[in-house]
Amino acid sequence: MKSKGLAYFCNGLGNYILMMPAIQALRDMTGQPVDLVLPDSWRDSRRPAVEEICAAWDVIGKVISYPKDPIDPARYAHWFWSGHSSQTDAALQFKHRMRHVPAAKPNWRESRIHERDHYMDIVRAMGWRNGDGVPKVDFPLAEGPVLSLPGPVIGVCNGAFNTPAWEKKHWPHFRELATTMRRYFKASIVGVGGPGELDGVPCDADYCGKLSITETARVIRQCDLFVATDTGCMHVADILGIQTIALFGSTLVSKNGPLGEQSRAIVSGIDCVPCLETTKFFTCQHNECMHSLSVGDVMHEARRTLR
Repeated sequence: MKSKGLAYFCNGLGNYILMMPAIQALRDMTGQPVDLVLPDSWRDSRRPAVEEICAAWDVIGKVISYPKDPIDPARYAHWFWSGHSSQTDAALQFKHRMRHVPAAKPNWRESRIHERDHYMDIVRAMGWRNGDGVPKVDFPLAEGPVLSLPGPVIGVCNGAFNTPAWEKKHWPHFRELATTMRRYFKASIVGVGGPGELDGVPCDADYCGKLSITETARVIRQCDLFVATDTGCMHVADILGIQTIALFGSTLVSKNGPLGEQSRAIVSGIDCVPCLETTKFFTCQHNECMHSLSVGDVMHEARRTLR
């Protein structure tokens, strides 16, 4: 039997970035590029970014859009699946063929396991041997845009998946923050993310809605500091080793916080934080947690980071 690996994914951009070290480990273990299964029914705005990363990342071999593209089980000895991905008919192909115990979706609130470590535990169960180590990922970068701005260059992103629940991750004070940082640090402010996410924010370069994910990563790579909500671009900055300040309210730092040695998470201190995976996450109408994070909170960390 061939040793080739096959992985399944159906989730958000940040989730895929957190899975990339495990896919890299599977590639190192098998000595061959890993093929990736995406359900053909998954067609929201996050899929093109995941496909672009796969096309540019030499760790991925072929992307299989199931069931439009068939899976040949005889080609694969290693089947990587996590219960955290959305359940589709494609996932059933994995449950019946994995040699290890299937990894169900963790209880994120009680286990306090980081999502990246959850994926790494799966690939260790599949036979990857490197202790508690995590392989380095070379995130693919486009050739441009190349910035020509006076430093320090501070990137900002107010991203969130466009649904009422996930939009709670937006932070309302980026306009004041950008003004303060330009004055205090003599910084250039560069915005990235989705269309309109930084409307009204004074940016020296506003790339929101204008770049692909690998082009966005190229911009982030040129930043001296990156300030973002709990979103895909924050995880891009973190995996690239950029000094990052991540703003958290309703979601779990223990699950999705930045992992870089020079990165920091700022968390709202109100009593109901975090509310992810509770009823309140879907019913809250006030978003007080993100409103309570102040520009002063961010500037305190920024001064320490850029000192």
